[in-house]
Amino acid sequence: MKLQEKLNNIKKQIEAAKHKIIEFKKILVVGHLDADGISSAAIAVKTFQSLGAKVEFLIIKQLDSTKIKAIEKYKCDLIVFVDLGSGQLDILGDFLQNNKIIVLDHHRPVDIIHKNLILHLNAHLFGFDGSVEISGSGMTYLFAKYFLEEDINLEKQIQKLAVIGMMGDMQLKNGAVGLNKIILDWAKKNNVVTIKKDICYFGKQTRPVYKLLEYATEPIIPTISFNAENSKVFVSQIISQRDKDNFWKRWIDLNETETQNITTNIIKLFLKYNNGSSGFKIRQLFCDTYQFTDEAIGTEYRDVMEFATVLNACGRHNKWKQGVELLLGTCDNLFEISTILENHRRSLANSIEIIKKEKIKKMKNFQIFFAFDKIKSTIIGTVAGMALSARILDPNMPVIAVSNDEDDANYFKISSRGTKLMVHNGLKLNYAMNLSKNFNGEGGGHDIAAGCRLPKNEIDNFLIAVEECISKQLICT
Repeated sequence: MKLQEKLNNIKKQIEAAKHKIIEFKKILVVGHLDADGISSAAIAVKTFQSLGAKVEFLIIKQLDSTKIKAIEKYKCDLIVFVDLGSGQLDILGDFLQNNKIIVLDHHRPVDIIHKNLILHLNAHLFGFDGSVEISGSGMTYLFAKYFLEEDINLEKQIQKLAVIGMMGDMQLKNGAVGLNKIILDWAKKNNVVTIKKDICYFGKQTRPVYKLLEYATEPIIPTISFNAENSKVFVSQIISQRDKDNFWKRWIDLNETETQNITTNIIKLFLKYNNGSSGFKIRQLFCDTYQFTDEAIGTEYRDVMEFATVLNACGRHNKWKQGVELLLGTCDNLFEISTILENHRRSLANSIEIIKKEKIKKMKNFQIFFAFDKIKSTIIGTVAGMALSARILDPNMPVIAVSNDEDDANYFKISSRGTKLMVHNGLKLNYAMNLSKNFNGEGGGHDIAAGCRLPKNEIDNFLIAVEECISKQLICT
């Protein structure tokens, strides 16, 4: 089936459910705490508010039985789950018996139907791969687009949020495909976002150039990444690092000659330290980069990648309300947002140092470390992914990171991360984390990143099952 036909099928399903949905006036939107989930929630809130409904929102790390019990306490007519819910329909079936439900998601769904489910809009059900072709915010955007009457101003607002979500879900790293590309094309046409080829590293709008390179990963720069002094020296040998007002230059402050000279010297390092076989790293160095036309140059809101990081910071440090309000345009304290972002960066840096000192246990098919209460469960997955990219952990094995569940001392929160190469070789971490259900736990996620909640006394049995599961997945090379 062609892409446009699939998109038409999504439109038809939304239109068929519209008459049932439009009657609800008290609505709760529940989303995941990452940038994709917060963007999805904001789109849904804007959508229903535009119809005059009273809308509340809740952002959570994981849709498990504990959180569902909390959701039951809200007095609402309709619960809209965004960027989660499809993999937990079995759990929802045990609760929320008196609530009508909508699920707008892109995670792999379970084959169960909740009796009060009005609409289940999931990428996989329409033949799309939800891990690369569309994000949760993308599915929520399509719902809003086909549910509402045409309104170009609202259309631009929610297109912007959809782009943030797809970036936050790491779906633009190798360029947009599938429905992501269609949504991006619409956003470009409306002058919401501009796209250009540039160096891929994070922080081009806000970081001094030497800091940009010091924290460079994917690809790591030999002798420069994670070495502040080397990075400063490297940059100073190529350009003048301060401007006429003595401020540190950022990437956006450099002229074309300066950027070319820096990238040329980075490529020379790749050639020198990779025995000439550095073609892949050189290709990784450049990618499509995305900027919002309505945001001020030099702020963390101009660059889509940096904007997504702001939302991740809000979600993972229990400031999700501020994150959603930022997207809704009702946040009146941007200084607080900046403080949240700075605290997030500090937490990540401190956590990376903890991992460097921790004992990493290697199993046959994965590596594991126990952070317990040293790293918050809300950021441990992010930290594990960073450590994998930075080769602090073995880049050839998926990583499982274990932290304490802050809500229940008898449970662990477990996050797992892999790489695109591992997924290409058969890795499906969502399947592995779903095994937690066999041990009184709850889990889900994507092939490349997934997590679960598990009773502490079941950890050994669970890890044995994960070992067997991953060993069957991975292609021996």
